[in-house]
Amino acid sequence: MQDIQTDDQHSKDTKELIAIATQLETMLDRFEELKIPEYITYLNSHRKLFWINFISGVFRGIGYAFGAVVVFALFLYILQQLAISNVPYIGKYIAQIVSIVENNGAFRH
Repeated sequence: MQDIQTDDQHSKDTKELIAIATQLETMLDRFEELKIPEYITYLNSHRKLFWINFISGVFRGIGYAFGAVVVFALFLYILQQLAISNVPYIGKYIAQIVSIVENNGAFRH
């Protein structure tokens, strides 16, 4: 009777070990798919990490500047169209802003 319980326990332990081994293999496959070892190597390479972050920061700054120029140009275009259409009240203020800018020499050659 004792031998039967030991064999049952042994087969149960074996099944659990096989299940754990299968899970570990699945996890290792997922790590390889996600390229975790390459990412850890990348994080440990300080010089490479610095340059990639520096270059991405430069391009991010260029993108912000370009976006701001586009938004500002669109804003000025809308203001110009409002000034041309002589919208009451608003057109007068825009004309004052234009005269102030012209008097300060921003558009002089």
